[in-house]
Amino acid sequence: MSTKLDKIPFFPTRHRVCMALQILWERLKGVDFTTPDRMEDRHRHDGAMYYATPPKTIQALLRQARGQAIIDIGCGKGMVLWQASKRTPAFSKVSGVEYDQRLVDICRRNMEKLGLAAEVTCSDAAAFQGYGDYDVFYFFNPFTEDIFTKVVNAIVAQNPGKEITLVYYRPRYPHAIERHPFLKKDREVILKWDQNHYTALIYRGTVPESGI
Repeated sequence: MSTKLDKIPFFPTRHRVCMALQILWERLKGVDFTTPDRMEDRHRHDGAMYYATPPKTIQALLRQARGQAIIDIGCGKGMVLWQASKRTPAFSKVSGVEYDQRLVDICRRNMEKLGLAAEVTCSDAAAFQGYGDYDVFYFFNPFTEDIFTKVVNAIVAQNPGKEITLVYYRPRYPHAIERHPFLKKDREVILKWDQNHYTALIYRGTVPESGI
């Protein structure tokens, strides 16, 4: 019965109540991380939809992120950047890259409002040239398979000889990572969200000096 009720739009499930309270708290603070965004309304015909991951889920994943500098690839409104900025021990650098200009503008306002130094770049992730400044890379299914493959290849090519960590939440194309044999699956994390269980894969490895 509860499963059927969960499918009724606007039925007050625990998840929906928690989201509404989070949105209310954010509005009181003058920020917006959690409100969903239909990117297709801006002529994005790839079915794109922005959803924020709950803070507790992000915190659980960031505890697995062994490294100094993190970038969220497809950072949206910046929820991961916010949570990463609060992590102990602190990251030396927290950044995001996002293709959608509206989300970038919201993300930058959020960072400014909270006084966070996180950098946000509006860019095609496959063409981004700054991956060499980071050793932790966070993904929440931001791309189609072909783009994801290009992004992983770019990360590898820009980090020769360096140990890197990839945090891949709710993975759809893990083979794009696993085609690089030096990137080993370090662990699989199961997380509960809205009465469902979701997977995150953590990959670690040292990139050969030759890159790809």
